[in-house]
Amino acid sequence: MPTHHSNIRKQVAEEAARIMAQEYVDDFRLAKQKALHRLGLSEHSPMPSNAEIHEALSIYQDLFAPENQAEELVEQRKAALNAMQICRDFNPHLVGAVLDGSAQHHYEIQLHLFNDDPESIAMCLIEHSIPYRLTQQNYRYPYKGKYKDKAHKDKKSHSQYIEIPCYRFVAGESKFALSVFPHADRHQAPLDSVDGKPMQRANADSVKALLSLV
Repeated sequence: MPTHHSNIRKQVAEEAARIMAQEYVDDFRLAKQKALHRLGLSEHSPMPSNAEIHEALSIYQDLFAPENQAEELVEQRKAALNAMQICRDFNPHLVGAVLDGSAQHHYEIQLHLFNDDPESIAMCLIEHSIPYRLTQQNYRYPYKGKYKDKAHKDKKSHSQYIEIPCYRFVAGESKFALSVFPHADRHQAPLDSVDGKPMQRANADSVKALLSLV
């Protein structure tokens, strides 16, 4: 029988999912905060996990997604392939919502690139006349390993956070975020914000295979 706490978690998860779907929010933490406010709940209320919100979002999309959402996902994956072709020298891999199929039309297309000199990506974008904005993207890793001396540590979650250079730009109607990892990290994926497991990465051939299934 559902408890009071589990009912609250479910309410927050469903409201956060609705906010993510309707208000173009792609940050779980922000969606949770908005959901608590909309529901009139305290910040100390029982909170759903990102995985619970992700599941609620999938259910919401199945019920209420626009008819053209599947078409938009195909276009996002095609745009990802185009960007991967431009960045082919940096072993590009697609990650995130565009890969797992949960993306809304406003979501960034996230690529992981691998090069020990991040400025090489800047030169590549300049050569293709692509204006970009250089930012930093936080990624979570297990609380161990080579980053342990320079990462921000979170002992409560047994995790550490590191900043990775990230090139952002807009091409047509698509937004891109290209995170640049050292070569050595190509076999060490950061942890997914949804389930805490290593992020799934797909190379160009895998993305083509996804498109062939449509």
